[in-house]
Amino acid sequence: MAILNAVFFDIGGTLGDVDPSFELHLYDDTTTILSGVRALYLRLGVVTNVPETVDKRRVTTMLADAGIVDLFEPDGVVTSTEAGCRKPALAIYRYAADALRVAVEACVYVGEDPEQVAAAIGAGMHGVLKHRVWPRVRAVTPSPAP
Repeated sequence: MAILNAVFFDIGGTLGDVDPSFELHLYDDTTTILSGVRALYLRLGVVTNVPETVDKRRVTTMLADAGIVDLFEPDGVVTSTEAGCRKPALAIYRYAADALRVAVEACVYVGEDPEQVAAAIGAGMHGVLKHRVWPRVRAVTPSPAP
């Protein structure tokens, strides 16, 4: 069993709502959740699908404008543009783990889309399917290999 080292979050629908001007409006408890995960000495990152015209710097700026960029590892901000594929492709989750130089099995992906959480699990991560209200999260872990 791998020791957990990193937690990757989806942005839109998980950390908050992203408006058409690409501004992130955090959910009320997002900062508390992120700070709590950081307090467990886990590295934080994001894995997010973005339009082809949006780069990592723009996502980092969006996180900074929302006041949470300092909670994330700079190398852990992973966009579909940077990775060359979009969620739910398994490769983007592996790319994210590689970006932080940790084993994919030592990572957790948190998102609100069941297909994306299942893909993260398929890539070797642990998964947490987040509902709109944080207290109703359901942890999902891969089945042990036979």
